[in-house]
Amino acid sequence: MVRFGVPGQNVDSLSYADSRLSTVPVVMAPRRPTVNDKKFPMWCEWRTDKNSVAPVGEGEFWKLIRFESNGDATWVQIDAGGAGPGVDDLRDQVNVQVTPSGTGNIDVDGVTVNNAANPSGIPVETVANPGTNTLDVQVQVGAAVTGAPGDKNDAGLISADDTTFAIDGDGYMTLIGGTGPALQKVDVDFNTGPGVDPVLPSAGGQISVFGNTVTNATNSNAPVATHSRALNQYHVDVQLGAAVAATPADPYDAGLLSMDDSHFSVDGNGFTQLLYPYGPQKGAANLGCSYSAGTFTIHAADGTALSATNPAYVTVQSKATPGELVTIKVTANQDFIDDAGASEIIGNLFGLTTSIAYNQDMPFFIYAVSNDDEDAIAFGITRSPIQQSSPGSSNIGTPSSATADAQGGMFLFEDVTIADYDNNPCVSVGSIRMQMSASDDWTVQTLTKFDGIGQFQLQRVFTGVTGQFGADSGSYFSDSAGTGTPPTFNTSSYQWMIDTNGYITVKYGGGSVDNTPAGAGTLRLHVPVVPLLSNKQAPPGHLAFNDAGSGNYQHYIGRRDSIPSVNYLFFTRDGGGLLTPADFANTDSDFIFTVTYKGFQQQV
Repeated sequence: MVRFGVPGQNVDSLSYADSRLSTVPVVMAPRRPTVNDKKFPMWCEWRTDKNSVAPVGEGEFWKLIRFESNGDATWVQIDAGGAGPGVDDLRDQVNVQVTPSGTGNIDVDGVTVNNAANPSGIPVETVANPGTNTLDVQVQVGAAVTGAPGDKNDAGLISADDTTFAIDGDGYMTLIGGTGPALQKVDVDFNTGPGVDPVLPSAGGQISVFGNTVTNATNSNAPVATHSRALNQYHVDVQLGAAVAATPADPYDAGLLSMDDSHFSVDGNGFTQLLYPYGPQKGAANLGCSYSAGTFTIHAADGTALSATNPAYVTVQSKATPGELVTIKVTANQDFIDDAGASEIIGNLFGLTTSIAYNQDMPFFIYAVSNDDEDAIAFGITRSPIQQSSPGSSNIGTPSSATADAQGGMFLFEDVTIADYDNNPCVSVGSIRMQMSASDDWTVQTLTKFDGIGQFQLQRVFTGVTGQFGADSGSYFSDSAGTGTPPTFNTSSYQWMIDTNGYITVKYGGGSVDNTPAGAGTLRLHVPVVPLLSNKQAPPGHLAFNDAGSGNYQHYIGRRDSIPSVNYLFFTRDGGGLLTPADFANTDSDFIFTVTYKGFQQQV
């Protein structure tokens, strides 16, 4: 620090015009004075020298004007240095002066104010506060205005809704989702007052858009159109379809449709099909079936579950209005469990002999049965292929009631109220095969291309089982007296078939008797289905005795009515007389025949 001027001790030695000479000390330093520079007399001056470091500049001139009550020195800046004069004060927009504080400072502050709050009504303005030695730079916030402004005075600072606008690091603001212009109005196809075209936003900036269904031709030549019917909103109109007399020349009659579910099916993709391309007829649509892990299931044709959106349809004769058809929707799978699981069908005999296993395939036909109200379907199986209605309640079995014991009995898959489904219209929709154990339990056989929906076991050959339908144990035969010994053969073949009209064809071939038959009772061959009528002549067969030649014989069909479910054929010679076991000696050779008879009628 350098002091310059006349040292105090030398004042008196100088000659001056006036003895009241006052000499003011001056300090030269590379810095500015502070409140701690107290060891100087009042009015001492301070000048920064050439060694000053920015922001201090050479030539700043300060003066000590007072000492505060706490002893701090108050220095004020007289000159900022350089070539120009120092700043004595600042003036604001309207020429109000603000002077430095006691420390030589004028605070210049930035301030945000409401729109139109600046004294001069401009967006950015300086406002002096002399009492606080401050000068505020006031910037107003923006304002919402109606229409394009006539000047810049409404402009101001804004913040932006981050759900609507994006602002980058350079302050560039864009609409979220694009850089194009914002939507201001919507041009619509039609308007009906008070709706307008174009549609403008509400005061809140909103245009409401509604979906709307209208009658055909509401909007001229426009099946789909935008239509404003109220301010700040419009509808997207879609018209309903129309019935037209001929092939239309344009698309203007097209529209939305709903479909009669008794005639059409509509999948989840809107694909629409006629249930019956040639008009409603008895049968079913969208039905399939499967067998897995002991459960036989009726489901949709493609194997998916039936539901309200994936229904099946069954058309049957109307019980309430005979002569008319009714189509009923099925919206859930139906199934039953067989002997491979927790059986629900055990104990239903279907005309077979109890406790005697039927270890060959037996055909069963799948039926859809309507309820009394004609609004629900129950699926069931029966041995009869010709049912037009379900049997009476005593011949209907369910998982909780094993009462389908008659040859024409029906087993329903679900535990329904039997009284709602007995003696009701039904339709055959397919077939399966089952076998019965000695426990009177049934097992569905693996499905093949001849089984399932739309398949009816046509031309399929089935095999007979000994001991069934009233035959002697181990034999296909019995005698009417019950005491004889029917013949057995070295080779024996028993086959039978069934058609959809209820006719049964039985083919038997026995070659070379290998026992000693005995008994005078009528010889009976037992068959899988009870013949409808007894003592009716059938086509001739072939019979040979004692190797002495052959003779033609007639087989007659008989039924022992006193014992239901016992089925047999008996035989007479051309010359009369019934065949008996005793007619066969162990040297007799062949016993061969084929017979067809009516086996089923409507079960009640």
